[in-house]
Amino acid sequence: ARLNRAFATIGPGEGSSCRLIPEEGTTIAAGQVAVTISSPALILYTSGTTGKPKGVVHTFQSLTAQYHSLVDAWQWSSKDHTLHVLPLHHIHGVQNILN
Repeated sequence: ARLNRAFATIGPGEGSSCRLIPEEGTTIAAGQVAVTISSPALILYTSGTTGKPKGVVHTFQSLTAQYHSLVDAWQWSSKDHTLHVLPLHHIHGVQNILN
C-alpha cells in the first residue's frame, strides 16, 4: 500500500513506536486499528488564560497541514539540522520535534 507522510504513535510512553499510516481505503489486517488523516493524533491542553484549561484535539490532518506550512515558510530541506529548544507542551514545540 502507498503510504501518506503522516504517522501514528503506537503505545504510551517508553517503548512506543511510530508507523506510517496507510492511504485511506487501504485494507487493514485483523487486529490493527484503522487510522485515517481525520483521526485524532494528539491532545494538547490550553493554559487556561481565558477560563479553565481545555484539551484541544489535533488530527493527523491538522498536524500535516502545519508541518507543510512550516516547511514552506522556512524552506526546510533534508540537508537542514535544527536544535530543538521549544517546549513540548506547546503545539509549535510538538510540530518541530515531529519534523
